[in-house]
Amino acid sequence: WSSDVCSSDLSNQTNSHRRKQLKSKAKKGDIDAMYKYGVKLIKKGKDEEAASYIVTAALRGHMDSQMLAAKFYETGRGVEVNATQAAFFL
Repeated sequence: WSSDVCSSDLSNQTNSHRRKQLKSKAKKGDIDAMYKYGVKLIKKGKDEEAASYIVTAALRGHMDSQMLAAKFYETGRGVEVNATQAAFFL
């Protein structure tokens, strides 16, 4: 039992470290990290913060981010609805 607890604690620490690394890379402008971190934020319900990362990555040419940014602007998720911006990213 104790080895299971230790293994679980180590796994949680590893995941926390990975999240921090991903966030750090995203803040430094790595567009792949911006997209991945944005997706994690969406899953946590932090749409406005997610949109900031996703839209920035989209503007820098990240294709998956462009599709997601278009959906954000089309539906108003994390940003104001804007058909022009939605079309821009498609």
